[in-house]
Amino acid sequence: MAINWARVFNRLWEVINPPDQTAPTYFSGSRFIGVVRQIDPYFPDYTQYIDQRKAANKRTSRKDYFYDILVNLPEATAC
Repeated sequence: MAINWARVFNRLWEVINPPDQTAPTYFSGSRFIGVVRQIDPYFPDYTQYIDQRKAANKRTSRKDYFYDILVNLPEATAC
């Protein structure tokens, strides 16, 4: 059975994007990228990543780039 990654992400988004930004489950962009860098230490830091997205005319909303990062991680790394 194939995993529907968009569906999984949308559920995850509910958890990491609560209305109260002081909630412990809230992930800012820099916090999220910090976790990604624990998996891939060569991943760009927050400023580098946002600058790269801007240069490529990609959206810089957290939901958009969190999704892009997760779907581009190698599956063995993401699990």
